[in-house]
Amino acid sequence: MDYQTTGQREVLRDKLVDDEHQLVNLNALGRSYVARLMFPQGIATFHVALDFARLLRKRDRVKSLTVNLASAYADSGNTGESYKHYTQALSLARQRTDPGQVITPLNGLAGCYRRHGKLVESLEAIDEAVAVARATHSKQLAELLLNAARYYLDRNDYATAEDHLAQADQLIGADRRVLCGRHLDATAEMWLRRGEPGRARTYAERAVYISRWSSASRACSSRRARRWRRHTFGRATWTAPAKRSNSPRAAAIGSPRPGSRPSRSNTCRSAPTSP
Repeated sequence: MDYQTTGQREVLRDKLVDDEHQLVNLNALGRSYVARLMFPQGIATFHVALDFARLLRKRDRVKSLTVNLASAYADSGNTGESYKHYTQALSLARQRTDPGQVITPLNGLAGCYRRHGKLVESLEAIDEAVAVARATHSKQLAELLLNAARYYLDRNDYATAEDHLAQADQLIGADRRVLCGRHLDATAEMWLRRGEPGRARTYAERAVYISRWSSASRACSSRRARRWRRHTFGRATWTAPAKRSNSPRAAAIGSPRPGSRPSRSNTCRSAPTSP
């Protein structure tokens, strides 16, 4: 969300009369602050919106705002407050008739447990989220499978992690490049942990390359590049692949022609199984 939109919502904050419009604007403003890494402002805005929603007895709004507040705390590094609000959101979600309401709070709680090193609890939460997503045919299933794969990697359960990655691969569409990059990134991490740095490098290069083509994930691409540079393969440290290359190595990993955008055929499923 750009600065102009944030500024416009700040102006609207004091001008809107309709209660529902005020809640919508406050929620969007809070998300805008968080997107710009202005966590104190975002958290404060979500608190104001949440208090207002409780005053109006808007139960659905209370639940969604509690989730957004928990997510903002998580992004700011405050896992304790994030856990507290995800727990509240889950309690509210379990009171609703739609079983899919529990998916996002469970996913958030799994992340909190993982950050605290509680691997058993994190797997219980993410497994329940995956099961509900399957039952309700949720569009979040692919993302949940990717998260679950990482949690199983934490337990060194490579077989289950690989199975989750394969399932996620079948669900990720060509237009969902952020998830596609995450899929390749998780696969790279799996091969690295299994002691096969050559395979890991191949998937890592594809993850960074694909992320670069998505304006929504440029920051994610930079984080991937920095993280994979920190991993060493033998005695050589990995560096980001060149944007254009006609080398045999580039051809081997399926790099598209210079100037072309990656298609579905050379994204998630294109990375080879050997370096």
